[in-house]
Order: sequence, then C-alpha cells, then structure tokens
Amino acid sequence: MIKKLYTFSSKYPGTILSGDVNELGYFDQCMQVSSKPRGIYGAYALANVRFHLTADKRPHEPLDQFEIIKADRERSKRDPLAVGPENLLWALCFPDSCTNEDIRLSVDRALIPAFQARNISVDVVVPPLMYTSKNTTIKYTNAVLTIYGIFIVGCALMISGTVYDLFEDHLNPGKSTFASKCLRSFSVVTNMRNLIEDPKTKDFGVTNGLKTLGIISVLIGHRVALNLGIPNIGPEYSEQIFTNFWWSFLKSPVAVEIFFIVSGFFTYIVIEERLKNGKSLKFIFLMIYRIIRIYPMYITVIVIFAFILPYMGDGPLWKLIVYPEAEFCRKNWWTNLLFINNYVHSNEMENMGDGMFG
Repeated sequence: MIKKLYTFSSKYPGTILSGDVNELGYFDQCMQVSSKPRGIYGAYALANVRFHLTADKRPHEPLDQFEIIKADRERSKRDPLAVGPENLLWALCFPDSCTNEDIRLSVDRALIPAFQARNISVDVVVPPLMYTSKNTTIKYTNAVLTIYGIFIVGCALMISGTVYDLFEDHLNPGKSTFASKCLRSFSVVTNMRNLIEDPKTKDFGVTNGLKTLGIISVLIGHRVALNLGIPNIGPEYSEQIFTNFWWSFLKSPVAVEIFFIVSGFFTYIVIEERLKNGKSLKFIFLMIYRIIRIYPMYITVIVIFAFILPYMGDGPLWKLIVYPEAEFCRKNWWTNLLFINNYVHSNEMENMGDGMFG
C-alpha cells in the first residue's frame, strides 16, 4: 500500500523544467487505494509551495484560493526555462488518517532544511479545499434533493407530453382541452417542429445564419477557453492560441455581439412598426417580454450552478474551483436576476464555466 501511495504522488522533477507548475499526480488512482482489513484509505492533497529569498523581509501575501488557481500567470508570459517558478502545486497521496495540516507539516519538514542552505525560504499551505478523502465528500442537502425532484418532474412531463402528442389521435380523438394543450407544450415533437418551421417572414432570414455562426463561434471559443483552463496545459500551447491569427475570431467579442445586434435590430423593427401604425410605445411590455423569454433558462442555469454542480464531478482542483464559485452564486443570485452582476459584488462573480487558468 505504501508503494501505491508513493506511486500516485508527484515526482521530482516532473514537468517543472518545462515550465509547468501544476504537478497533479494521479487523483483517481490515489482515491482508489484502500486496505479494508486495516481501515486505511487513500487521501489526495495538493501542497501549494511558494519559494522566496530568505533575505526578502517583505511580508508575503496569504495564499488565497484565487492566487492558488491563477498561480504564476505572469510567469507564464515569460520564458519558462529562464525564470524559475515561484509557486508550485504538488500532489501527494497519503493515508486518510492524515489531515491536511499533517500533510503540510510533513512537507515543511522535508523542504525547509533542504532549501535553507541556499538561502531560500519555503511557504507551504494545504487548504481544506485542496484535500480530498472519502470523509470529505459533501452530503446531499434537502435543497439539492428538492431540485432533483423538480427536474425529475420536468423530465416526466416531457416524456408524458411527447407520448401524448404522438398518440393523441388514439387517446383523445377530436378533442382539445386546456389540459391537453398544457401537456402538449412539453412535447419534444411539438417544440422541435416549432423550432425548425419556416419563419413567418423571410425578409430577415439572413439573421438566422448570423445567429448560427455566432452560436458556433461561442461554443468553439468556450471549448478552447476550457482547454486553456486545464492545469497541465503547457505555456507554449496557450501562447500559440493567443498569438495565432486564425484563432483571433475566438478572442474577440464579435461573436457574442452578434446576438446583441440582432436583438436590437428586431426591437427597432417592432418599435418602428408601432410608430407607423400610430400606436404608443410601451417599453415596459417589451422589457417584460424579453425577461419572460430569458428568465426560465437563466434561472435553471443559476440553480444548477449553485446547487447541483458541486456534486457533478471531482478531481484535483474540483473543490478549489467549483465550491467557491457555487457559494458566490448562492450568495449573489439576486444580482444575476437584476442583471447587475457586472457592477455589484463583481469580485465575487461566478464565471459560469469560463476557464480560470486561461
């Protein structure tokens, strides 16, 4: 068992010499280590190690979660071979009887004497969010179970509505009641038919092409951004993405602004039509209409992000990144509903999936 714990920990020098400061070891294998007769199981921890000259007497900033997540971003802009890393994430696999503080003390005892002779001081932290064992798994709360129940009911309505829509002629021939209309509104068949039907006017059909190109660009751009967020992606790959001309359309806001332009254009068409017909402008109804269209999906995303996302995965940095983000979303959900999250508590704004390492 000791050999397994050692094997699944990071080894020196690893990829440090190539500029990679995230040595993440083998998370899944470490969590699978077990000795049931002895009651010992594997625990995975990331030790955050910072180096600085002993002669440097300036007070050092505490290692908070965002500094750990964005460790050495500035260093990645320089030559990784010419400038040594100042901050390392080092994976260690220990028995789960050791706490995160025990692991920190062990790393301290190993590193401090080794670097003292070189007049280099070492600061080591192992925050609770960077320590994972079977005992640290979060439990399902009543709120989460309630949300799961709502989603199950929604899926049941979707299945029921689709089945009813397909066999309506046999189940309810020649009749259309309010209940049947409500049930049909959940039908996948009906909703797909509404999505792909020809527009009422083809004068502005070109906007469908613009929106399609915008959606494709946004999806590819976010996929690339998430790839850049992978901790073991080398700085050379990131530099290529940011400097390559052919990737430039993914780095500009043009793809997202397409939707603002198209939406604003159609709003103008509606306003112009009302003015031509001598009708009064009622902006409040336009705003309510837009909010009604946006809110259902937006609220669903917020609920999933705040309550469900922490249970949807694991990994070396999962708790470190996802747990604080979900907490920010639970705390500041109202700023999203009022569309002021860019201005109020912007320092605690959830990233909604954006890569935090890129």
